[in-house]
Amino acid sequence: MIVVSVFLGLALDFWTTIGTPRNAAQLSSQTGAKGVLQQIVLFTIIAGILIPAWIVFSSVGRARVQESRPRLAQWRLAGASPWQVGSAILLQSVAMAFLASLVGWSIAVPLSGWSTRAIFLATDIRVDLDPAFGLPSLVLTVAISLGASALGALQPAIRASRIPPAEALREATQQQPRISPFRWVAFGVTIMASIGLAYSVATASGNGTASTETILLGVLLLIDAAWVAPRFIPWAIARWTSLVRPRGSSWFLARHAAIAYSDIAVATVMPFAVAGGLLGTYFGAAATWSSSTGQVAGTLDRLEQQGLVLFLPALVIALAGSIASIFTAARRRSRETALLVSLGAPGGALGIQPLLEGLIFALTSLLIGLLVSTLATFIYSIALATHGARWNPTIAWMPQAAFAAAALIVSWLALQTSAQPATSVSTRELLSKDA
Repeated sequence: MIVVSVFLGLALDFWTTIGTPRNAAQLSSQTGAKGVLQQIVLFTIIAGILIPAWIVFSSVGRARVQESRPRLAQWRLAGASPWQVGSAILLQSVAMAFLASLVGWSIAVPLSGWSTRAIFLATDIRVDLDPAFGLPSLVLTVAISLGASALGALQPAIRASRIPPAEALREATQQQPRISPFRWVAFGVTIMASIGLAYSVATASGNGTASTETILLGVLLLIDAAWVAPRFIPWAIARWTSLVRPRGSSWFLARHAAIAYSDIAVATVMPFAVAGGLLGTYFGAAATWSSSTGQVAGTLDRLEQQGLVLFLPALVIALAGSIASIFTAARRRSRETALLVSLGAPGGALGIQPLLEGLIFALTSLLIGLLVSTLATFIYSIALATHGARWNPTIAWMPQAAFAAAALIVSWLALQTSAQPATSVSTRELLSKDA
């Protein structure tokens, strides 16, 4: 949450800065400069910060509720009503978001000069602005952070309120992945919106409209995937990992963990897929426009710089969210590792397992991101072809592969660290603890 608040604070500080009378007068010397900057900031807040943050909050919240089922059921046995249980989860999330937003904004203030320079480097605008961060940006940061946190925690809170008291009598176990009726309805709505937007892209009257709608199409397709992620991601992991036939046991341990901890897998893979998909859609559209219209490399370089500014928050939020989701199940993972040690599992196999599990997460997210960005890029190519450009769709797989490599490293380190207690204390001590 602090990471989200830092990027929100930076964006809103810049929004406040360009809105002051003196800075607005400075920007008026360049036609349309203020409007361009406002569009960049607004798009960054919505597509680069809030949508990835909502997916992270929702996925991690779902995983935390899953790991806390016995404790939440004990609340029910103690007399708490379903409404009280759900409200407690929601209020806890909002309270943490409030504190995180204050800390995040405090971190963002000294970094505001850096963010201003980064935005100007991605544009042709060269104006000296006076920093104007203050109470307005703080209030907006806190308000938007609270709203995003509440929206992300709403479904996990509803899920927590439906846990029966009988769950207190057994250890937390992975429930069969399922999708609620609300998610199916939301999925249907966003799918219809995606189809309509795809048609709008293909028949757009100009490149400016088509390119903007292509990015929005990528966002909508990723939201579609997020609605069905609890069922789709475990299914996808189980299917493609079954094609690998290694000789050692490490792969089978990693595959089992990725499938058994399906909520953790969803909470780790989906943020990676969103960040990679956004990156691939933007860079794919830019590369397709350049190759189809024969634009000079300098223009493409400027577009790529804008892409990094727009989606850097999404990349960092995804990496931070994956760490949080993996540590959600740290206690149970340590106990299961200790159990495998007590049963004689090879130490080498257990040591390689986190790396292979991280590889499963990274490759699954890469596949989802490539699927979304490829579809959006092909539809954008249709729009360019209707206006006389060459049919030359270009899939930007390298930025997505680079981010998948970063996702692999981060998830591997988080998985390795979360299982560290299994090697730092005795197996007997770990197994004697309550789950």
